Amino acid sequence: MEYVETLKKNGYRITKQRSEILNALATYPLSVHELFKILQQKSVKIDLASIYRSLETFERLGLVASSDLGEGKKRYELLHTKHHHHLICTSCGGIEDIDCADIETAIQKIYKNTQFKVERHTLEFFGQCHLCQQL
Repeated sequence: MEYVETLKKNGYRITKQRSEILNALATYPLSVHELFKILQQKSVKIDLASIYRSLETFERLGLVASSDLGEGKKRYELLHTKHHHHLICTSCGGIEDIDCADIETAIQKIYKNTQFKVERHTLEFFGQCHLCQQL
């Protein structure tokens, strides 16, 4: 696992708590409190301050990214996956990942027209999922 190697290379121990945080983030963008709840359900002994410190470390090392998906709180997710964006349902709060292949074409056009080199970007789409539209 590349995360383990990155942590070791930077002088960090691979604790159960760190491993469990990374495992939880592998499935879905989570807030700190959601992450805390998941870890409690798995009987992982950890406090909120330790979660914040771990996430800060992971973000600094480029393992995790944070974003505000319109809720006024940060959500964290692993950076191991292909770059993607999110569809956020404003009714149920569901979050779905979407590919950004077409956006890469737009980034190339931006560079061609302006000579501005995009280094990174975030993009979230807000609306209603197909289930909430039926209600």
